Amino acid sequence: MSNDSSDSPPHPSATREINFRHSEKFVPILEHLGCSLLVSTYAAGKLVSVGASDGRLHLGFSNFQQAMGIAVPGTDDVDAAVAVGGPNVIWFLRDAGPLARQVDPAGTFDRAFLARENFVTGNIHVHEMQWGADGQLWIVNTLFSCLSTLHEDFNFVPRWQPPFITELAPQDRCHLNGMAMRGGEPVFLTALGTSDAPRGWRENKSDGGVVLDVATGEVVDPAEAGEK
Repeated sequence: MSNDSSDSPPHPSATREINFRHSEKFVPILEHLGCSLLVSTYAAGKLVSVGASDGRLHLGFSNFQQAMGIAVPGTDDVDAAVAVGGPNVIWFLRDAGPLARQVDPAGTFDRAFLARENFVTGNIHVHEMQWGADGQLWIVNTLFSCLSTLHEDFNFVPRWQPPFITELAPQDRCHLNGMAMRGGEPVFLTALGTSDAPRGWRENKSDGGVVLDVATGEVVDPAEAGEK
């Protein structure tokens, strides 16, 4: 008995319904600013682009396994890439230039970024990222409880760690996550605790969160952070 696959019905394409809501002013604000938003979804493994055109919201989805932190180039830095953190790599998306105008529907998009390369970091649990004034990509290295940059000879280079972290080890001791930059330099970091024990932040995660001053290493009052 033969099995002619040409007689088999085509398999329907897998689809997923996306439901969303937004405020009344959200679309006009995006159109006024002439910008789009990039949102990462760790669980779904998506990089979501949120834009507006002709009074409507437009969503685009790209697959990036366990997508985490995102770093975008400055408005004047046209050669820099969009960086997307993953479980063991950082992907770099480069501007495709005139190709953007050809993306369907043609003439709708002014920028298109395509994945061109990646950098293997190993498992470091990338959270927040941002390009610095020195051209370095600053990375919140959550698993090793430090702030890192990249180097062609290493998976990562530790650049700063909280003073209460006594050893760089893949133990997620304080769960560093957020980062604020000023003038292209890291200024503040957030953590879910000040523990120096492996995953010790979990014991007090409901109210143990802190803001750390990168210059001094001290825990600061968030209300005072804006004054510095």
